[in-house]
Amino acid sequence: MNASQVSGITKNIVGKFQERAGKLIGSKEQQITGRQKQSKGNAEKNLGDARELIKNALKQMQRSKQAMQYHTTATLFTIGKNKEFATSTNNLGRLQSVN
Repeated sequence: MNASQVSGITKNIVGKFQERAGKLIGSKEQQITGRQKQSKGNAEKNLGDARELIKNALKQMQRSKQAMQYHTTATLFTIGKNKEFATSTNNLGRLQSVN
C-alpha cells in the first residue's frame, strides 16, 4: 500500500465522519464538505491503486525480461555445446579413417 492509498482512505473516513456530524447538527454545509472530502479521498485512493498496478506490472516485466535473458543464455550455451560435440565427433571419425 502506498502513501496515496493511505491518504485517500484517511480522507474518505474523515469525510464520512464530517458528513454524519453535519447530519446530527443539521448543517448542510458540513454534510457537503464531508462528501467533498470523501470524493477527494476516493480519487486519491484510486490514483494510489493505479500507481500500485503500474509498479507491479513493471516488476513483472523486469522478472520476465530476466527470465528470458536466462533462457536465451542457456539455449545459446546448449547450442554451443552441441556444435563442439558435433565438431569433435567429426574429427574423431576422420582420425579413425586415417588409421
